[in-house]
Amino acid sequence: VEAINYAVANGATVINASWGGFAFSQALLDSIAAASTNGVLFVAAAGNSANDNDLVPTYPASFDVENIVSVAATDRKDNILWWSNFGKQTVHVGAPGTEIFSTWNGSDTDYATIEGTSMAAPHVSGIAALIFSESPSAPMAEVRERILQGAVPAESLEETTITGGRANAYSSLRAKPDGELEVRVTPRNETAVLVTASL
Repeated sequence: VEAINYAVANGATVINASWGGFAFSQALLDSIAAASTNGVLFVAAAGNSANDNDLVPTYPASFDVENIVSVAATDRKDNILWWSNFGKQTVHVGAPGTEIFSTWNGSDTDYATIEGTSMAAPHVSGIAALIFSESPSAPMAEVRERILQGAVPAESLEETTITGGRANAYSSLRAKPDGELEVRVTPRNETAVLVTASL
């Protein structure tokens, strides 16, 4: 929570959260929601327990906050990895998560080839950073939507993620706003709102 608050206070536009667990934290939820209010995209690893996050939430990936992108892990052939968490309603997109050469914690110069949704999430954070670098004034919601709309369909992700696809930097960078006004309505007390209703 302190790290998220620090990042927001110091002008971050993207936060990569390569960590998580099953314990709910209101303080963590509030911090991520505050980041959303400040236009910060929050990319979260879906988890490595072969868990259906629709049924058993994994946090922070499963928080229902508008700035979160939850990321599953795929292999070189776009297959979701057997240990990756998934969720047709809660995990947004897949990204490479195995055979990833990355920094390691043995020393300041240590590297290792590792796997996990913690390796997949940074691919999506990197795409967000590319979009922001090309369009610095783009709203966080637009960047998030471009990542999701840019996902390349993958059969193994059709029933395991919201987009049914793997993140794709090129497609997301090429995506442009469609010019259509998009509105989200959250009625009080979960009251039903008809499409034709006046608000």
